[in-house]
Amino acid sequence: MLSDRGYNIGQEHYAESVDSLKEKITKTTNPESGAGSYNGLDYQYFKKQDGRAVDADFQADFDHNKIGVFWRYEEDKINSETLKGVQIAALTLKVNRVILIVKGETSLAKRTQADSKVLAMEVFTLDDLQVNITEHVLVPKHTVLTDDQKQELLKQYRIKDHQLPKIRSSDPIARYFGVSRGDVMKIIRPSETAGRYVTYRVVM
Repeated sequence: MLSDRGYNIGQEHYAESVDSLKEKITKTTNPESGAGSYNGLDYQYFKKQDGRAVDADFQADFDHNKIGVFWRYEEDKINSETLKGVQIAALTLKVNRVILIVKGETSLAKRTQADSKVLAMEVFTLDDLQVNITEHVLVPKHTVLTDDQKQELLKQYRIKDHQLPKIRSSDPIARYFGVSRGDVMKIIRPSETAGRYVTYRVVM
């Protein structure tokens, strides 16, 4: 999922077991290594390949091209203390976008996803991440346009972004790519007559 979002993911992470990940993080004390434990939360962070940038509403001293992945292995559900710990850790590590992986999601987590102004927090359960939905045979290919590509598209068709078909930010595909309101997704479907059929949707 992170690789599809444009982050640098080492090959060693693809086949890494939970036990080996636990062991590595337990032995890690230097945050510059990209993994460690902070305030009772295990984490890893990854940087974007292309330096695609960022929401201007976020504070300037954050590393906008870095995402932190936080989790606790033993918790069935998260509470306000867990979320507070993630926020403190993210601010300390100067990360303004995080993914929190939990065993069971709560309404508190959903509300935090919508309410946070400084920290963009996405919450996924372990079940959410068991299958890569983009590889399902019925799911067409999706890509997220860059800002320049979006502007070129709007210029080409002489439209405003709100005139495009919509996709909700809560859609599983939108969540997979971590898109935000106003982003535009390109969707390519096979076509028996034209070979392929391209549509665009704006995130709402």
